[in-house]
Parts: sequence; C-alpha cells; structure tokens
Amino acid sequence: MARARLERAGLKCVQVHTRDDVLVVEGNGGSPAVARVLLDAPGVLWIGAEAPRDATARIVARIGRDLPSGSPVHEAYGRLIASAGPGGDAKQAALEALKAVVAGAGDDAVRPVFEWLDGDPSSPRGWRVRWLDRSTALSGTHVQDAEATLDRRGSAVLLHLDAEGTRAFADLTRSHVHEVLLIVIDDIVESAPLVMDPIEGGAVRITMGAGQGHGQAEHLASELANPFPVALRRQNEQWIGPAAPAP
Repeated sequence: MARARLERAGLKCVQVHTRDDVLVVEGNGGSPAVARVLLDAPGVLWIGAEAPRDATARIVARIGRDLPSGSPVHEAYGRLIASAGPGGDAKQAALEALKAVVAGAGDDAVRPVFEWLDGDPSSPRGWRVRWLDRSTALSGTHVQDAEATLDRRGSAVLLHLDAEGTRAFADLTRSHVHEVLLIVIDDIVESAPLVMDPIEGGAVRITMGAGQGHGQAEHLASELANPFPVALRRQNEQWIGPAAPAP
C-alpha cells in the first residue's frame, strides 16, 4: 500500500521493508513534499454512528473546566470548538490546539474526531469535536474500490465495499435510520450524512463539502483506494541529492 501511494507521487524503484518496529520506505525521484503528505495522512477510514450526547457529556465538561487561559478552544452547547482566523496556517493551528486538548480523552467506547466549520451565520469558523461510537465503526479494510464522481449533485467519492463490509454497513444503516453517520478519514470528518433508509447495496457516497471541487474528490478517492491499515508517525527522513529539500 505504501509503495502504490508513493509511486503515484512520482517516486521510482520504491522499496518498503521493516526494521524492528519501524517501516522503512526508500525510493528515487519524486516530490519530497508530496511523499510527506501521503505518509503523514495514511487514509485511515472509519464509518460509524455518532456517540450519544449523554455518553460524552462528562468528558466534554471535564475538558471544558481544564482549558488553559488563552486557549483558542472553548465549550459551547456541549461541544468543544477551536476558533480559527483567516488563512491555512490558522486553520491548522486551531486543529492542533483542539487535538492537544482532547488527547487521551477517548476510550474503548468513543473516539474524538474533528469537523471543520466554515463560518456560516449559524457557526464560527473553526473546528469542533464529534465523537465516533466505536462499537458501530466500520473500518476502511472493507473498501474494495473508490472512485471520484461528478453529477448534478456535485463532486463525490463513491466507495464499493466487500461482502462483509456490505453486510455490516446494511446493519449499521438499518439500526440508525434518521440518525447521522460520521465518515472519517485520518480523524477528520469528511461527511456526516443523515440516514434516510437502510443502504444494502455496498455503495457509500461521500459528498464533498462546500469549497471542495472535483480535484479534491479525485485526491480523496486515490487516498482511499490505497489506505494504510493504521496511522503512521514519521520518525525521521533523509533525502540524498544535489540539494537537500527545505524541511
């Protein structure tokens, strides 16, 4: 999986092997920046129900009481929100602040995931925490294929599940009709559709959010077609060539 993702980034002669508990990736050419993105965002997919508010209220209240002075994170209506100013750096900084606040807050029952709020009149610009019900979560290991689509409804990514995933997703949607599902990639909520009816055909549509075009849909489909089964943490890197790339 790592080899396929990096070869799409332009690396040649990619070799992947393990050394103790470390995954070592070697290759020639390509873009260091693109390679970093592909490895740092491994495309780990979860689809599941949102945990009931009463299951997470105590966690949120405890975190809210302990927020440090000057933190961009605040509690509002039982939600943890990190406000972000304009610009991509501010967006990333707000996400990192929110991740730091909830680090270790999840347990065997719930997992914190992060949703971007675009700053419409009803919400601030920033990130908020939602809580994935682990007991309902379906992993990306059941995705057979992913493709970008474009129709009158806009850009989307269509996932095709294997037989086991199709049965599990049908059970999930059957038991959560008129409830929201969270479609999460690398702990970021990509879509939160409302289930209107059980979905039994093994196809899952991820609708792209506001401001996301077909290019983002193609990129996401490519990520999901070759996900890593677990998240990776980059330990170190070395680029050998005429000039070392900027860090």
